[in-house]
Amino acid sequence: MMASKVLRKQYIVDNMQYKMLLIMFIYILLGILLSGFLVFFPSIMGLADVGKEQYAAAKEVLLLHKRFWPAILVVTVILGGHSIFLFHRIFGPLYRFKCTMKDISQGDLSYNVKIRKNDFLKEEEDIMNNMITSLRKDLVSLKADNALLAESIRELYADLEDTDVPLDTVRDKVKEVRQKGEKLTRGFEIFKTDNS
Repeated sequence: MMASKVLRKQYIVDNMQYKMLLIMFIYILLGILLSGFLVFFPSIMGLADVGKEQYAAAKEVLLLHKRFWPAILVVTVILGGHSIFLFHRIFGPLYRFKCTMKDISQGDLSYNVKIRKNDFLKEEEDIMNNMITSLRKDLVSLKADNALLAESIRELYADLEDTDVPLDTVRDKVKEVRQKGEKLTRGFEIFKTDNS
């Protein structure tokens, strides 16, 4: 339980987050370069003029330079921080799903997935929980059928060792064991294990 609280405080829970943050950084960098070009280019073109126009253009470039870069820095920090929180609302549940799938692959169906209230992927959480509930129900049913079959086999074995048991009773027990075995087999038929 303590480990899960520590994990919830991590903002980077998957290596794919680094890739997504890099992509966001590249988009922000391209946006900065394009914005800078569009803002500064007309003034830089004015520097080619001679006289007062050149002085006004130089003054405008310096003023834009003074205002543009701090504003871009603030916007970049805000977008970068928001991206981390946004990605955490996606990758946090994905990390939880990954842990749950590992547990399921090791046979642990004892719990349902629970993600945070404000996380994305709520529909996927419901789908995964329905899958776990269905598997758990099927497994409980198969275990019960297996226990009944095992008990019938024990009874049959005991009857076979008792020489006073009539042959019709033994036949009835064999039929009962066969029926329970067929029921167990039908229970396994819902699981597909090959591509055919």
